[in-house]
Amino acid sequence: ESYGRSNDADRSKYQNLAVETFLEILKGIVQATPVVVILDTLESIQGTKFLETLLSLLPRCGGRCGFILAGRNDIFLPTPIAKLSFKISGFMAPDIERMARRMFAARGLQFTLESSVFEKLLHATEGKPILCGLAIDWLMENPDQTKYITGLHKDTFEREIILCIKALERIEI
Repeated sequence: ESYGRSNDADRSKYQNLAVETFLEILKGIVQATPVVVILDTLESIQGTKFLETLLSLLPRCGGRCGFILAGRNDIFLPTPIAKLSFKISGFMAPDIERMARRMFAARGLQFTLESSVFEKLLHATEGKPILCGLAIDWLMENPDQTKYITGLHKDTFEREIILCIKALERIEI
């Protein structure tokens, strides 16, 4: 029986099994090396039994594991975990420029973006680090950057990034 056709009891069983399996594998990995796990778009599972179970099992991972929880909205965590957490504010234009310079350097590319670009990126991404990173990557992949920078609009930016990523997936396959 597939997961998609299962009833709520089966779905809960599969979710619990998935979380348990994930944590068992994670516990094995953290024995050898420190690990950072990133859970993005957390609001899609916030308030669910799945997240509650995952968070309640995290202490079993030991101290060599960190979690980065990201989402569009504020994230609410149970008190014991919330005491260990801190919120990172969004990027400002100079932060985006530093990130861009590092990303270009990491790929061995010449830095080609003008300083005016970073204010536009700040407006389009609202300083959200994940969107800033995607935007910079997007600009590195496009030979005609001016066309994309001119067309950056906050209302359509994220959709354009997603379409660009989907197009890349089709090319790579």
